[in-house]
Amino acid sequence: MSGQPFDAMWTAPPPPSYIDTVYMNPKDYVVLATSSGEEAFVHRDCLMESPVLRLAFRKRVPLFTENVLVAFFKEDEPSCTGASSPSINAVDGALASGQPIAAAVDPAAGDGGGGSKENEGDGVPQGAGAAPVETGIENAMAPDPQYPATLKETLRTDNSVRVLFPRLKGDQLNVLVSYLYFKHRYNRRVSEERPAFEVPTTAALEVMRVAAALEC
Repeated sequence: MSGQPFDAMWTAPPPPSYIDTVYMNPKDYVVLATSSGEEAFVHRDCLMESPVLRLAFRKRVPLFTENVLVAFFKEDEPSCTGASSPSINAVDGALASGQPIAAAVDPAAGDGGGGSKENEGDGVPQGAGAAPVETGIENAMAPDPQYPATLKETLRTDNSVRVLFPRLKGDQLNVLVSYLYFKHRYNRRVSEERPAFEVPTTAALEVMRVAAALEC
């Protein structure tokens, strides 16, 4: 006996949350952004469902197209300090000011840039590593950042890569992220019946255009 008086109204406390026992590495997540400042963070494995992004991430090949921009950087400071390299700050300024992002990217930042020619058949569109971003993408850049604190600063995510979808809005980006998680789940659970993925009609056109560019 515990020595406590009997209480007929006593109930056992709830079990501890499973979230407390799950290890999450922030470096496994990448921040996706729109030109107007909306952000979402996605697990790297979900992004790998796209053959285009899979090759870009594995070979660290920069990607500059009308629908998606991917740029890689070398972080000069350890991630625990929260300091960003000058090249990262330069691209953040380019995104905010509307300048071409390619002008802020260090040519030596991409480790696999020199070998991109031999990997043309692996999923990256022809000319994906080419330099300046098209004029339409430059015009889509927002003049000012929307949020004072970004996800990459607060969550210590993988800051060595920038992924931007210039043509998407916030709700369209959420649909794209949901689709990547949906694809990642059911591609690995082939025994489960795959339900239909519903896309809102207001976001269907742009999301389908980006999905076609990502080949997923």
